[in-house]
Amino acid sequence: MRKIFTAMIGLGTMVFAGNALAQDDEEPETYTYATYFHCDVSKEGAADKVMERNAPVLDKLVDDGAIIAWGWMSHHTGGQWRRIRWHQSNSIVGALEALKTMQDAL
Repeated sequence: MRKIFTAMIGLGTMVFAGNALAQDDEEPETYTYATYFHCDVSKEGAADKVMERNAPVLDKLVDDGAIIAWGWMSHHTGGQWRRIRWHQSNSIVGALEALKTMQDAL
């Protein structure tokens, strides 16, 4: 499971870095919506298992084009947040509408 989160953090970093470096006007804009979670440390494992169980549903939303990408990130240094769930869309409206789409799918 740790490998999944490490891979997701790496993928998220690559996606964010790629977007920051993209200078081509023909590239579509990408918007990221992130939700920060303040978790009870003793229950983080349970939250991770829920996200692991939900991963195929969210992956299908990517395959269907409802979202560009999504991720689940863990945190260990500084601040109060412990986890972030993020997703990306081509527009601000799309990123906000994806919240309802994800809720319905899950």
